[in-house]
Amino acid sequence: MRRDGLIVCNLHTVQGASRILIRYDNTGRRPARIVRVFPEYDLISLKIDPPTPLSPVRLADKQDVSLRQTVYHIGSSFLLDGTISEGRITGLGSSKSGNAHGNKDIDIIRLNIQLFKGDSGGPLFDQEGRLIGMVVAADTTRERVSFAVPANKIKKILSAP
Repeated sequence: MRRDGLIVCNLHTVQGASRILIRYDNTGRRPARIVRVFPEYDLISLKIDPPTPLSPVRLADKQDVSLRQTVYHIGSSFLLDGTISEGRITGLGSSKSGNAHGNKDIDIIRLNIQLFKGDSGGPLFDQEGRLIGMVVAADTTRERVSFAVPANKIKKILSAP
């Protein structure tokens, strides 16, 4: 999120909703409006009008992400709200062609974290408290296999017009 109230969340968690409410602290919920949809990442940017500037998290750079790295997911499943799960990065998917400079962006992060219904959209942090990504899906055919959109994609969304 940005100080001005721009927030990124999973598209599938709000799709079809007639009203979107954001809970960002213990003071209740704020109505949000859709700013832009990014279906290729299953993400959406929303805007709230916070009474005071928000405190955004630090975003990790792609060089801060590595295989076997310990990560922490904060989930809000229908079972429990605000649970913290520890896991590791077990895969990094990147575009095959790369950009004009030959750099390949990380497109998806595979994790060994068990997710439950409602955990989508939860943040994924490294041991330094930087946002590594946002959890977007679980493999329903295998236990403890889940996926996250990396912070470099979220950065692009937060800076998009």
